[in-house]
Amino acid sequence: MSGQVRIFADDSIMRLNEPVTAGSKIMEGFKSPFDAAVVEKLYTKDLRIEKSLIADEFGIDDLFSENDTVLSAVSEAKADASVCVMCNDIFGKVKRQAAVNGLYYLQPTYGTVSRYGLIPTASSMDQIGIVCSDYGKGFDVLAKVAGNDSRDGVMWQEDSYRYKAYEGAVKVAVPDNVWDKNDTSVIEELTKSLTVNHMELSYYEVYHQLLYILSSAEICNNTNRYDGVKFGYRNQSSKNLRELYFKTRSEGFTLNTKLAVIMGANVLTQDNYVPYYEKAMKIRRLIKEALIFDSYDVIALPIRNSKSKYEQSALYALTALAGLPSLTVPYGNSGIQFVANVKREDILMRIADVLK
Repeated sequence: MSGQVRIFADDSIMRLNEPVTAGSKIMEGFKSPFDAAVVEKLYTKDLRIEKSLIADEFGIDDLFSENDTVLSAVSEAKADASVCVMCNDIFGKVKRQAAVNGLYYLQPTYGTVSRYGLIPTASSMDQIGIVCSDYGKGFDVLAKVAGNDSRDGVMWQEDSYRYKAYEGAVKVAVPDNVWDKNDTSVIEELTKSLTVNHMELSYYEVYHQLLYILSSAEICNNTNRYDGVKFGYRNQSSKNLRELYFKTRSEGFTLNTKLAVIMGANVLTQDNYVPYYEKAMKIRRLIKEALIFDSYDVIALPIRNSKSKYEQSALYALTALAGLPSLTVPYGNSGIQFVANVKREDILMRIADVLK
């Protein structure tokens, strides 16, 4: 690895005998009984995670408020160019904040970095990524933690990955139904460095709805284990088991998690499962099938727009829904998110080299 690197992680990646809370009171007092797979892989390279950083509870962004408090992962990486922070970003808050602060966020292909030892949020979307000011160091760290792990059942078979920039020309697709008209100057500037073609992103109008329906269902299931019985925070005034569950979860979760759990429970009910959850899963499959990467190499998406935060979540949904790699690049007034086909991180490296 070229140059000094310091590796931090958000407080959802487990380290043996270290406190881990995923930013939630519900896990108060819990210490990890083992190391996450990424921690183990770093050990084999004589590297350590120096510091855990508190993030939003289970990484759930507040989609219904325009407030956007700066994450520790972003502030730490911005303050020290040698820092790479590993974190899980489903809802795009890290991507958005990284770009506007002059940083990169690298999200690898789903299934190339083990989720073993990552506190789950939405399991079919969880993937450890890296925020950094030097994308070269970010890819170096990624190469050290990526590779098959039998304890994670969704992984690709490669035991390791070497990330080297693609050497050919790169064709960039710009979805006209995603970019605001006032972003034309950004696209014009992009054409000076890369070959740009225009296209339409199928089903984009429902991306944010799908992201919220499916992630809420998985958050609901993944938070069932936090009940105050076996570990974590426990209400001490409960008189019976029902009251223990109610008070512990009411006091232990923040409003954003409660909203996601309630939404998830609702879409998983007998009456709503088919019209909401099952239909969302079918559209998710159609989204993957509609992506034809033979006519373009990457899709360029804005990192933010003029819509509400809930609607803006559509900008970050493609990687979560389709399991694709992406690289958020600081560019123009904010940044651009480039999304590539599975295991084509080499093209993302090439774009970063061209635009730096």
